[in-house]
Amino acid sequence: MKKLLPYFCGLILILAATLLILPFSRPGFFATDDGEWAIVRLAEMVRELKDLQIPPRWSDYLNHGYGYPLFSFTYPLPFYLGSLIRLTGADFTEIIKLLFVLSVFMSGYFMFLLAAKIKGNWAGMMAAFFYMTVPYRLTDLYVRGSLGESLALSLFPLIFYLTLVYREKTGLKRGVLLSLSLASLLLTHNVLSLLFSPFWFLWLITVFKDVKSVLPNKLKLILFPVILSFALAAFFIVPALHERKYILLSIMPLADKSSHFLSLGEIFMATPRVGLPSFGLTAQQTSVLILSVILLIKNRAKIQSAVFFLLSVPLTVFLLHSSSRLVWQLPLLSSIDFPWRMGGILCFIVALASVFLFYKKQAVYAGSLLILIGFMSILPLTGINNPINKSDDYYLTNDATTTSADELMPVYVSRKPENRYLRKAEIVTGDAEISDLNYNSRKAKFTIQAVTPGTVRLNTIFFPGWQLADNGKPMTFRYNNDFGIIEADFGHGRHQIEANFTETPVRFAADIVSLSALFYCVYIFIRKKHDDSIN
Repeated sequence: MKKLLPYFCGLILILAATLLILPFSRPGFFATDDGEWAIVRLAEMVRELKDLQIPPRWSDYLNHGYGYPLFSFTYPLPFYLGSLIRLTGADFTEIIKLLFVLSVFMSGYFMFLLAAKIKGNWAGMMAAFFYMTVPYRLTDLYVRGSLGESLALSLFPLIFYLTLVYREKTGLKRGVLLSLSLASLLLTHNVLSLLFSPFWFLWLITVFKDVKSVLPNKLKLILFPVILSFALAAFFIVPALHERKYILLSIMPLADKSSHFLSLGEIFMATPRVGLPSFGLTAQQTSVLILSVILLIKNRAKIQSAVFFLLSVPLTVFLLHSSSRLVWQLPLLSSIDFPWRMGGILCFIVALASVFLFYKKQAVYAGSLLILIGFMSILPLTGINNPINKSDDYYLTNDATTTSADELMPVYVSRKPENRYLRKAEIVTGDAEISDLNYNSRKAKFTIQAVTPGTVRLNTIFFPGWQLADNGKPMTFRYNNDFGIIEADFGHGRHQIEANFTETPVRFAADIVSLSALFYCVYIFIRKKHDDSIN
């Protein structure tokens, strides 16, 4: 019977996850805050990859064709995955829906692995039930339509699980697996990864504190996955941090942070409703938390991770509440406009803390009943409003910027473009003609036959990396007009103009670091050596 229990638990979780994602089986999509933007972004990512812009950074088609550094700052991994699935010929809408669905199944499966490793299969199933049905997850699926957050939440338990696996046998391969999962989180949702990292690092220290090793070797074991994961994600993280000063987000907040804290009632007595966001715990889930903390305190001498939970739960609650206002003004945190994102961290920690119910038989029954009641009460919230059925062509021809406040607009723009241009390149002054115009997201080529000197405009907003050449020689240009559009002067005669979006020195260095880290990971897995020790 014990051998069959994991399969039984797995079957129950599959059925539960299927009930939660049933609306995604309907044709088309449905109205959410960001769901359709994810489809547009996927279409743009595919377009850039076809143009051999690797890694994709500049979205030439968006912003009415004037361009936008979308993937220089927006988490790219979900769209890399979507682009791979696109090779099968699937529609953009169906791909995004599939990724949302996978995020639910992965959340349940990875939480099951983690909790089962700590306290057995039944505890794993209950923790997975809890985690799949927290209001924050359903809000991401059916209200906000946040693909990055949905996938990031599924990576939290995987990272904690791989940390335990790495602790059991500190080999290179296990360290690399942990690093790959951490890098995936960095590339899946940069804000959530920032909020999650301190809690994971505390977990890492907690599980490694009893490792019998001299301090330098222990530090090496702890820092190895941290450094390698950052190196893997450097191609995205480093340029995003370095170039943030070139976009409006560096000088304008997305929202008034003070209005996005949660009250204690919203944290512990959330009452989710169809179509409305909810970021806290329901009454049943709060009851599970209280029971878990009581048992944790009673049994803390037996529980290696007691300190982690006793610190993490109050800290996440504090950061969700307005009493932490000053903390959110600290470096890095000051760039985050929505403190309620900490709700995702709280939900994960509380779901994992539910394993402590299994230290007392009566608590197992009470906690399991509460979790199952919570699951049944949450099912009606999977209803959807305003079904949408649009073709791929609609998303491929979308002209918008896919951001809520155009926050990624380059700072050089004082007037946002409102209409698409007639031609990508045009003569502003002078007697000249343009011919042989050819362009995509990473380059533009055209010929100018000039009778008199004049000025040419390339209808692309400037962003670091754009370079122009005239007959193969570097060409001086400017972008100090209202729209931040590239303009250059030419003399009389024939000019072969070529514009290229290139990797800046910082981007190139970050690319090399990430590529080297990736080759290292591949080498670790294909080498024939038997020594797998980090020391």
